[in-house]
Amino acid sequence: SFADLFGDLFGQMRTGAGGGRQRAGVHPRGPERGQDIVHEMAIEVDEAIHGGQKAMTLSIADRCPECGGVGGKTVTCPTCHGTGQGQGGFMGFATACPTCQGTGEQIKSRCVTCAGGGEALRTRRINVKIPAGVNTGSKIRLAGEGGRGARGGPDGDLILVLHVRPHRLFQREGDDIHIRVPVTFVEASLGAK
Repeated sequence: SFADLFGDLFGQMRTGAGGGRQRAGVHPRGPERGQDIVHEMAIEVDEAIHGGQKAMTLSIADRCPECGGVGGKTVTCPTCHGTGQGQGGFMGFATACPTCQGTGEQIKSRCVTCAGGGEALRTRRINVKIPAGVNTGSKIRLAGEGGRGARGGPDGDLILVLHVRPHRLFQREGDDIHIRVPVTFVEASLGAK
């Protein structure tokens, strides 16, 4: 709305979704849901037709479990005292603290697991249930198997995009299975098994 626009511009107080008052432009760092991860998975024609279970090993770059993706141990920013706001900018506009870039925290020491990058490689083995009748492009969503959540937030989902490998004999066209069978003239004329 018009009032919200000018409230944001001039750093005025407004009521948040939870009914509490918060300063415009400052976003409290609460729980954050992990990212959804999209990964391709190859399956055979018979798995696509009949379904079944398939085990896969997945390695993904994920939020570091040691530092939660922050990059190290943090302390409250001494410049803004944890508010994330800098001193009033031009015409009273709310600005992000230049020291902490609006996070309200500063990294005190670098994480040894991720070397301060905030990400670490995570490898795990997953059993996937493949429903019968899937085709190339079908998607399977595995809840909670994606990127790690931050500050107590839920983990994201793993979305598997299926790719059906070509078969040396059978071709699938929609719900039909086609096969080319070479026959001789005599077999074609008289019939055969």
